[in-house]
Amino acid sequence: MRSRFFKVFLSVCLSSAFALGSLKSYAQPARIFSESHYQLYAPITDQGEDVHLVLVPGMGRGSQEYQQLAQTLQETSPFRLWISVLKFPGNILNPLSLESYVTEALAGARAKGFAGLNEKGIFLAGHSLGGIFARNLAPKYRFGGFILLGSYLERSEQGQNSLKNFPVPVLTLGAELDGLTRVTRIALESAALIKAKQATGTNVTTNKPVIIIKGMNHSQIANGELQKGDLNPEISHEEAIRAMASSIVSFLNVHRGWIQADLTLLEKSKADLESKVLETEKLVAPFLNSLSLQETWCEKSQLQVAFDLESKEKISIKSQIEENLFAFAQSKPALRRIEGEKVQVSQVSYVETESNPLDLSITPVSAKSLACKMKNQESLAKALNNPFPNSQPSCALLNQRAFEDAWKILPEAAKARYLSNGKTIQFAPDRETLTGISWLASSIEWNEQGPKATLTSPALNTDLNAPFGLDGMFYCKLWSPARAMEWLMLDSLRSR
Repeated sequence: MRSRFFKVFLSVCLSSAFALGSLKSYAQPARIFSESHYQLYAPITDQGEDVHLVLVPGMGRGSQEYQQLAQTLQETSPFRLWISVLKFPGNILNPLSLESYVTEALAGARAKGFAGLNEKGIFLAGHSLGGIFARNLAPKYRFGGFILLGSYLERSEQGQNSLKNFPVPVLTLGAELDGLTRVTRIALESAALIKAKQATGTNVTTNKPVIIIKGMNHSQIANGELQKGDLNPEISHEEAIRAMASSIVSFLNVHRGWIQADLTLLEKSKADLESKVLETEKLVAPFLNSLSLQETWCEKSQLQVAFDLESKEKISIKSQIEENLFAFAQSKPALRRIEGEKVQVSQVSYVETESNPLDLSITPVSAKSLACKMKNQESLAKALNNPFPNSQPSCALLNQRAFEDAWKILPEAAKARYLSNGKTIQFAPDRETLTGISWLASSIEWNEQGPKATLTSPALNTDLNAPFGLDGMFYCKLWSPARAMEWLMLDSLRSR
């Protein structure tokens, strides 16, 4: 009896030991060394060449929050991958300490056995603000490459750290449902890549890939716990981690400075990056198209004003976009007869952009509003000798049209997401102003209460007897299709 009990007891102990060992192998497959300013994950394999990835965490993020990403990267890598995740006191990023922490992590990996032959086997990565702070270091040390996680390069093409001019390979990884680093901001990086491809050739696709992971949010780059201001994801944390690891490992494979290149693996990694870049370009194309409509939207709105007139085909629009606010304030739209019965409308517009000198990712990319100076329907009817239909379109109606135009080109997945989770929007009656000065000083009013949002535009509509050359004017501050699309894709999905 004792012998039988002992055998059962031993069997249970061994089974438990194997189970615990398997769990430990899954949770901590690497040797992990916790140092003062970094956490080092030593390789989990003895096969392949040495590569070292140094990760700068996001603001307020601890190094331990990237453990699942680090371990998945090592499990996915066909080489000996060392990973150092930097640690800052209180998890507060300090750009003044960043360089010394990076060099400390590099030295620490060397001391533990990292055997990379040169800097091409070393990569720098940054999450969110960590990517912003780190983007000066990768070029300085001529690392093998730089990886941005929910982060981006400079917006200006002339900037040293713009995608066009960045001197080392760079991977930009964004998330479709990122509520902090807006997918529309990453879309601008995709547009920069498209422009670079057109100028320099297709090899830039694997040198500077821009990839957006569908259904993923900002928080999933780290431990997956929903961060304030972020959107709810549509994929699991594990799926997000695997998707990131797949793209990162492909990028490392292409740029790690092989001693003996595996050409099959190299070509497979290039093809993986190229296909994901193309998928991203398809994803952001509707938004980029809507951005291109911003400068012509006032012209289209002027045509909409003439929509109900019998002789609208006799109207041509001459559109002028003022870049200087003072010049715009002095300008006025005008009517003149050309070629017999044809009438030309000179319409003036000004794009009011968001004030964002620091290029903060939480700020919308699209115009804050479009200031449109148009001629009203009554003045057009008189110039065409048409009866006045007494149906002057409102700014609210033109905003509704912008929403409808955005909806037409919105991707189907985004439409379904909005219909399921988005806030409804109402375009309230115009807020009439009395003078051009008061109209110019006014802004679109935006009000959100629970699951509903209301937009109100300031307007100026004068009759044909108005003095000082202000007769027959119709001024509107309008939503653009790009702003409507950005709201549909992101801001309408915030907590109802």
